[in-house]
Amino acid sequence: MSQILNIPNMLTSFRILLIPVFVIGLAKENYGVALASFSVAAITDALDGFAARYWNQKTILGTILDPIADKLLLATAFIAIAILGWIPLWLMGIVLCRDAVIGLGIGYFSAKHISVHLSPSLISKFTTAFQLLTVFFALSVKIWNLSWSQMWLWVIVAILTFLSGAHYIYIGTSYLSNKNSTPTKA
Repeated sequence: MSQILNIPNMLTSFRILLIPVFVIGLAKENYGVALASFSVAAITDALDGFAARYWNQKTILGTILDPIADKLLLATAFIAIAILGWIPLWLMGIVLCRDAVIGLGIGYFSAKHISVHLSPSLISKFTTAFQLLTVFFALSVKIWNLSWSQMWLWVIVAILTFLSGAHYIYIGTSYLSNKNSTPTKA
């Protein structure tokens, strides 16, 4: 693991700094600013991981900060657009519950001083992509006054989020039942 102050960690930090810009854009009904800041934040999510691998700049800080930045961005976005009535509350609830379950699991392992390295699985990556897409579409529909149903997207996000959460629960419980083997994929 290389230095703390590197391009991937700066991109992740920038993503966190864009969250208040996104919220202020929504609060002031400047949906263009909200969409632009959210889109840039979503792009940095892809770029930071690519940069860390390409330049071999993975750090312990980055492995902690990146998922926190993702959760902060998506939780804030889902809460905000649910409050605005752009997505149903049940969808926000599913997204937040999954993240809470993951957070509780990580907290449990930390409290028990059990070291577990979890890498995002393919289902988890698809879940994040579709969650980002949901927020992007919700903002786009509002900005360009589009009138089409997003229900198909909500159902896909709900299913992926549920499956991803179930997968993390499976990995966690499997690890607890066999502490001698460390899972490599989550």
